[in-house]
Amino acid sequence: RDFALPAMGLSDRRATLEALESASVPGKVLFDDVRSAFARLIDAQEVLYARRMNREDMLRRVGIGVVLLEILALIVVLLMLRIELIDQATAAFEQNQQLEKQADELEEAVQQARAAEERYRSLVDGLAVGVLLVTQDGIQSTNPAAERIVGLTADQMKGRTAIDPPWRAVHEDGSPFPGEAHPVVLSMQTGEPQSNVVMGIRRPDDTVAWIEINSRPLFRAGESQPYAAVASFVDLTERRRLESQLL
Repeated sequence: RDFALPAMGLSDRRATLEALESASVPGKVLFDDVRSAFARLIDAQEVLYARRMNREDMLRRVGIGVVLLEILALIVVLLMLRIELIDQATAAFEQNQQLEKQADELEEAVQQARAAEERYRSLVDGLAVGVLLVTQDGIQSTNPAAERIVGLTADQMKGRTAIDPPWRAVHEDGSPFPGEAHPVVLSMQTGEPQSNVVMGIRRPDDTVAWIEINSRPLFRAGESQPYAAVASFVDLTERRRLESQLL
């Protein structure tokens, strides 16, 4: 009898096997052999089916494991990025705090410098002695006494140098006082102070103002060449006038 084994499913073959076992047909020995062979075929198919199912289950588990590993790796990357972002945010916050602290310190230093400058300016402006701050670019700052003695405003003196012809400086004997011999020029060139130098300078009204001048060089930290000089001078004009009258 043809059982069409290749076209049967596993359950159909199992039913066929049960039918063979319960059937009573002639030629029992041959029938038993067929039944045994059929049973072995079914057992072999069941083994193959079980293996296939195990392999598919294993592949499915492996696939799930791979997906889980990828998810775990993604979580690790995200955690690392989060930690890096937190570190960057912390560093930025600390840097911002440091900058704010430095800004506060700078503002305080600026305020202190302004207060010191105001005190210095008040002191210098109150002096009866003329004071000039001179750099390579000429006169940068003056006080009211200096303006009064030489007969020029601060704006008029701004940028003038000691060798400018309008000063028309003279020695006590009336001979010309060369600009290169001016105490401020010498202090800027040599780095040495100059003291008690008497000279006469022409005012805008063509009168002569007699002064006794001192100069001191100013140095920046670590530098040997002066960047400026301070000149202070007293007005000798009235004293010389009285002396000339006594003579």
